[in-house]
Amino acid sequence: MGVGQGSLAILAFLPEDERETVIAYNLPRLKDFHLYDEVFLRSEVENVRRLGYAGRNTGALPGMAGLAVPILDRSGRAVAALSVATISDRLGPDRLMTVVELLKREATAISARINPFDPSLRRPSQVFGKAD
Repeated sequence: MGVGQGSLAILAFLPEDERETVIAYNLPRLKDFHLYDEVFLRSEVENVRRLGYAGRNTGALPGMAGLAVPILDRSGRAVAALSVATISDRLGPDRLMTVVELLKREATAISARINPFDPSLRRPSQVFGKAD
């Protein structure tokens, strides 16, 4: 976790203790990617937290670009990510924020429906999209 844009978006929005556990576990594996070390990963995580999205115009594959936003459950916990990948030429500065805003809008819509159970009631709080 932390190499692709989707996993980076999730990692950045995990609770701090969980994020630290994942980073410590994954650091030895990230050395296989040659671009990643602890300083780079932590700076990427902070960047994602500040911007609200993960995005790189170059990555593990030359000529490829990707963007991702976290999908949060109702408690604000990152449980998934919504991402797109394309060739770098198609994700220039003129299109970047448009795509980011589209991803954020869709992630917000998904987030609103991702946890239909009210844990305090131990039963569904919504049935077929309608509240009790």
